[in-house]
Amino acid sequence: APSRPPNKRTVRWQLRCRARRRQEEGLRGAMGVWKRLLEARRRFALMDTRAREELEASFELHDTDGDGLLSSAEVLACVYELGLGGWSDAERVEALRLCAAAAGLQEGADLGGAR
Repeated sequence: APSRPPNKRTVRWQLRCRARRRQEEGLRGAMGVWKRLLEARRRFALMDTRAREELEASFELHDTDGDGLLSSAEVLACVYELGLGGWSDAERVEALRLCAAAAGLQEGADLGGAR
């Protein structure tokens, strides 16, 4: 027997279900970001005073546009200033990969101020 096309009521119900799924996925993504932010703040609070002050000073120095956020190039410059950029070529590549991953960029993306 040939199948009938769905009626308007069924289509509306399917569209509402899809919209609700997308909304729930967005909320889960936002909650994940929120949890990572809370964890980062907790780890920052547990740092010793000297390390926290060094990190704050480096952040202030490299936040060149003063928006309170670091661009991927600013993060990379901050990483190098803190001595986390690596000594060997392999370590430098890994530092670039981690910065790109943290920024949500594709592997091999240009981070700007790469050294």
